[in-house]
Amino acid sequence: EPYRMFTSRAEFRMQLREDNADARLGELAHAAGLIDDARLDGLRRRLEQVDRCAEALARGREGEAWPDWIQRKARARLVYAGYIERERREIARIRGESGNLPLPADLDYFAIEGLNRESAERLARVRPSSTAQAGRIPGMTPGALACVWAHARLLRRRAPARAAGE
Repeated sequence: EPYRMFTSRAEFRMQLREDNADARLGELAHAAGLIDDARLDGLRRRLEQVDRCAEALARGREGEAWPDWIQRKARARLVYAGYIERERREIARIRGESGNLPLPADLDYFAIEGLNRESAERLARVRPSSTAQAGRIPGMTPGALACVWAHARLLRRRAPARAAGE
């Protein structure tokens, strides 16, 4: 399915960068027989250098003589670290038990703030009964799921207030 090739549709999109493709895919490439042991060992050594450089930069030791490419990778890792961690927490929350929230059968998906029309149409057509079921709809983006999850959470918080007011 070609739409899955877009990073905007990927779950961990903050980690999908061209500068870390070797780190993400090296072990997998080796397991598939695409790279040999020597190349994998070289990759591991380079990644260890990037790790050491990132640690040094995090401690404020910028004066060390690291090659430019290692410094670029280490700086990118440090810049993105907080965003990647926040993305991991968000995905874990949505996937976890607290993330499986019920969705009303009559929910107007077009009224959910931040939800794009394409996702609203998919949801309206399928009418999932929970956020977990919504996550299994082909083509649902992580951003769309986050919007649905946040709306379901809002509905759950409002439910006791409505019941008390009746």
